[in-house]
Amino acid sequence: LRLAALSSFRDGPDAQPTALAGSDRLVTDYVRAELLSGLSSEQASFMLQASVLHRMSPALCDFVLRRSRSGAMLRDLERSNAFVAAIDRDERWYRFHDLVRESLKAELERQDPTLPRLLQERAAEWHAANQMPLEAVHYRQDSGDDAATVRMMATCTQEQFGRGRTATILGWLRWAEERDLLGVDPALAMSGALVFALHGDPERAMRFANVLYAMKGGSQSGVDEVALRSWQAVIRAYFCERGVSEAISDG
Repeated sequence: LRLAALSSFRDGPDAQPTALAGSDRLVTDYVRAELLSGLSSEQASFMLQASVLHRMSPALCDFVLRRSRSGAMLRDLERSNAFVAAIDRDERWYRFHDLVRESLKAELERQDPTLPRLLQERAAEWHAANQMPLEAVHYRQDSGDDAATVRMMATCTQEQFGRGRTATILGWLRWAEERDLLGVDPALAMSGALVFALHGDPERAMRFANVLYAMKGGSQSGVDEVALRSWQAVIRAYFCERGVSEAISDG
């Protein structure tokens, strides 16, 4: 509330109220002067690096930050009113206040532009290893490694679709389509053709199918030629593009 009031005062009485962002100078100045300056160097470093995480657990922080005893650190920060709060009764997961997290992340990027991506890649690795594929994909997207993101999507699309997470899968497929990444992994191209066909979007389904048809097996696609041809045949049979007899032959 104090920051919002200062923002209104700074912009003048006639200015339209706007939502504060973590990158706003008022917020970053407050975080530096009122939060980080009152912490030990270890605590400040922890908070800056952990700001890439949407939520934190002791095990996750230990892995991503390459440290130990993160549970004690999280409890100490919560009790010292450092804008860290437990989000369950067992204190297994914590989170920053959104505005503070944004500001800390901006400060981390200012201090070391390469570090956030490394930390996000570790976060994706940890979540994938701990059977949290949706979070793993999210962190891969955050890291900016689009090709690695597509490959991770491809490994879990079928399972997530089977769990009924159609909206999530459609979001992933559209994300890959917007970035012209359909040819990165044939498994994703095949999944896109099937999912969009089932979703009643034949134009998009054929777009994914045509990408799959144009792909070749080998090191570039990560799939051998025999496997890729079988996938292509499955999609042709499913769409019945060449008539019933050819569909039966392909199937």
